[in-house]
Amino acid sequence: MNIREIAKAAGVSVATISRVLNHPEVVQADTRDRVLDIMKRNNYTPNWFARGLNLGKTRTIALFVPDIETEKYQMVMSGAETVALNKGYSLFICGTRYDPQVEGNYLDMVLQRKVDGVILTGSKLPEQRYEELLNISLPFVCIGLQRENRQYDCCSINYRDGVYRLATHMIKMGHFSIDLLLNDMLPEESRMIYDGFCQAVEDSGEDVQSRTFEVDLGLQGGYFFAQRMIQSGNLPRAVITYNDAQAFGIIKSVQSSGVKIPSELALAALSDSPVASLVTPALTTLELPDKKLGMVAARMLIDRIEGTSAEEAGQEIILQPRLMVRHSCGNTKFIYELFD
Repeated sequence: MNIREIAKAAGVSVATISRVLNHPEVVQADTRDRVLDIMKRNNYTPNWFARGLNLGKTRTIALFVPDIETEKYQMVMSGAETVALNKGYSLFICGTRYDPQVEGNYLDMVLQRKVDGVILTGSKLPEQRYEELLNISLPFVCIGLQRENRQYDCCSINYRDGVYRLATHMIKMGHFSIDLLLNDMLPEESRMIYDGFCQAVEDSGEDVQSRTFEVDLGLQGGYFFAQRMIQSGNLPRAVITYNDAQAFGIIKSVQSSGVKIPSELALAALSDSPVASLVTPALTTLELPDKKLGMVAARMLIDRIEGTSAEEAGQEIILQPRLMVRHSCGNTKFIYELFD
């Protein structure tokens, strides 16, 4: 049954049915109860999307992520979904594939669908699209650093401090030849990581030989990097990978070549997963608060949508990673694993 048939069965106008759905407190109790009883007996379900448009809210938000298959972004999605569900919002997931054109097309789509707000993760949108969102007053939050001279809410992880602590730990373990693996798909994060790494080398006071490489994300990227280094006789004393998947690829490569970890190659990764503590040797990592990042972004956005944020636009929240010291860097002090 549609709303007109419900109105006819109840002997009221369509406007009265609309008031029962949207503002039941203004409808006389007997009329309201009669309408609701007819809806229940006929299994009537309102079109909530159309209802939201009438109220000026659809209770939907869009989350843009570069890669829906990567564990990092799966955790961001999980965190955002948790908050959205608790707040009564539906969540659109848009996988942008690191492509600004795909991201722009998705933005056009969600604007047409009248979403209440947008979370942009690792965005590659040009400045004019940000201006468009600001001009139409659509609430949005960026996961990542705020761009220069922009006033919008954002949240990020302090990669600079995290890699500084990780690199400092490796140098203190006596590793003075370190390769750093980066990825050009996420230039803002890579720049923070590189800056933190260089600062750690400078502050150490040691003669540290360092190199940086752009390496594909994933197991194959790490595997083939290690193969090239082994075959060229150019394997460093230590490697810090962009993520733990690259590190697992390196472990597979060097073990098949007879290189021992950590006695011949120390290894660490700038992300963590349950597998990191199960491989042999257990992998030293940075534990990134990715799920919390998604939760914080969703909370910031919904606060803006509902007008409950006490802060002016331009709020920035920075989360801290945690250093997880394990055996792949040569650590033999189990207490580090308990209390770091």
